[in-house]
Amino acid sequence: MLVYNCINKYFKRVVLVKKLYLLLVIIIILSLASCNGGNNNSTTSESESSGINSTASEEESLFVNLPEYNGNGEEFWFLVGGKEYGERYKSIEIAADENTTELINDAVLNRNNLVEEKLDIKICTYATASGESIAAKIRNLIQSNDDTYDVVMPMMTDAATLAVSGSFYALNDIETLDLTAKWWDEKTVEELTLANNLYFTTGYMSILDNDNTQCLIFNKTLLQENGLESPYQLVNDGEWTIDRLQEMAATVTKDTNGDSLYNSDDIWGIYINTFAPQFFYIASGERFIIKDLNDLPQIAVNTTRAYSVVDRLAELMGDTTACYQIENIPAAEYQGKGFSDYYYLATDAIGTNRCLFRTMCLVDIRELADYNCSYGIIPLPKFDKNQDEYYSIVDVTLAPGICIPTTNQNPELAGIVLSAMGEASEKTLNYAYYDVMLKQRKVEDTESRDMLDIIFNNRVYDLSIAFNWGGLSSIIDVSVKDGQNTFQSTLDANLDKIQTAIDSTINSLK
Repeated sequence: MLVYNCINKYFKRVVLVKKLYLLLVIIIILSLASCNGGNNNSTTSESESSGINSTASEEESLFVNLPEYNGNGEEFWFLVGGKEYGERYKSIEIAADENTTELINDAVLNRNNLVEEKLDIKICTYATASGESIAAKIRNLIQSNDDTYDVVMPMMTDAATLAVSGSFYALNDIETLDLTAKWWDEKTVEELTLANNLYFTTGYMSILDNDNTQCLIFNKTLLQENGLESPYQLVNDGEWTIDRLQEMAATVTKDTNGDSLYNSDDIWGIYINTFAPQFFYIASGERFIIKDLNDLPQIAVNTTRAYSVVDRLAELMGDTTACYQIENIPAAEYQGKGFSDYYYLATDAIGTNRCLFRTMCLVDIRELADYNCSYGIIPLPKFDKNQDEYYSIVDVTLAPGICIPTTNQNPELAGIVLSAMGEASEKTLNYAYYDVMLKQRKVEDTESRDMLDIIFNNRVYDLSIAFNWGGLSSIIDVSVKDGQNTFQSTLDANLDKIQTAIDSTINSLK
């Protein structure tokens, strides 16, 4: 009994010591956490901050509703756009790339590992080379009934053309693919269907659709030097409009060398793309196309409000005291400054405090890493204060669509793999891109992070840009580029051609 009491007392002391030790550890952790509170700059490693080191419980919660499948190590092939589109727009979301950040690479590898282990498959990728066309490659596959690739990812404009020729399955017909799942972009399901069929989509497993979302970037130094109001506040107050943008831009533009020749040597209010009017038009709450009760497209640009928006855009583009059109910059000018194209020159203008605003896609932010400048991100402006929301368009010409080719002999398996890829991407690739890379590394303030939420919460995919019916969406760009509004006459001259193209698409898909 004495021995038992001694042993019992011993173990009670051990348990007490362990409890005290655990309490001390908890106090230290809480103390460190409170000291780091409010610090928006992540100090963890890339792998840790990306959320790619999933815990066992997180992995167990994945794929609960996924159909059972065992591929016995078989290969599952993706065809994606690579060097064909240059460094800015090559696919980095399906396979790891040595020129991509460790953050994104780790997220892609971890996502793929989760899917491969669950389904016992090997994910393989072919990326097109420079000078090689993914669209042409897909056409050849279809014509020769080549089933090498299980999923193909051309840019959405190419995907639209290929869909019309019968190259893809309707994704909503694939029983193993639940398009209502949160990892698919619900906007594509709403806006890119035709006759209630969806032939290409995107979601968490892709990041180029995010990268090619339109926005405005502004230089904080020029804003402060000119005593201008905060664009963040204007956005939050619902007063960020085309009028405010133009007024602020005109205030900043200066002939800095006094030669009366306004060019890239001077300070500008806006570096603006010549194709920006179609994006501003969408941001104004207008649409090129609406769909009827049968989910069929109808031309939507011939309304009183649409004409008013185009009038306003002609005034903006014609204001040479505010706007410098990027694509009109002479080659001698940007090459003389050591740039390979005018887009890098436009980025340099922001980075060296010579431009207040620049129209851009989010992908262009990475170019500012080489500059020591202070910048912010905001959505494109409203038409006027009466507009309900800010709208941000995805440039589908450079955003890949996820498609299942009709040469695939087992589309239901493709549905399973894509479902797994989408679900596994939520806490790997999607988190690494949006929550870490964009919100923590690409922007320097909480206001821009809030702006990103506004931008992504109201994104638009436009059918007419994807299908390019009679050049409908680009008619606005052509009509207002010189400040002279020829939209009405240009539309009238092309209306029959546009309607014929729409009818042809509908008949082909039927």
